[in-house]
Amino acid sequence: MSSKSICSACKHHRLAAIPDPFEGLRLASAKVFELRTKWQTELANRAALEEQRYLAAQPFDFEPVAYPWCFKFSGVETSVDASTGEALPVFVLCVQRNPDGMCTEFTGVDADG
Repeated sequence: MSSKSICSACKHHRLAAIPDPFEGLRLASAKVFELRTKWQTELANRAALEEQRYLAAQPFDFEPVAYPWCFKFSGVETSVDASTGEALPVFVLCVQRNPDGMCTEFTGVDADG
């Protein structure tokens, strides 16, 4: 009987830290509230764009903020920027690499290595 490989318990699991430009600010003014609302809308739009990219099976040639990704498998493949011809590293989503919880490269966060 094999155990499941849960990505969030793996040392290769990464999730972007989303900056909060309003950290430490109180919502004391209408302008701050408006700007915070716009920021949250931007984050929601970014998440929707990433979801569309994931559902269309398009490569992530930028670090995703809404989906966790695997450090072990990311950067191995590249995508070509259509405007510059530059090779861009592809970030491999955990859900793409380990859809059934049976990842062969799973390494627990407590494991040495």
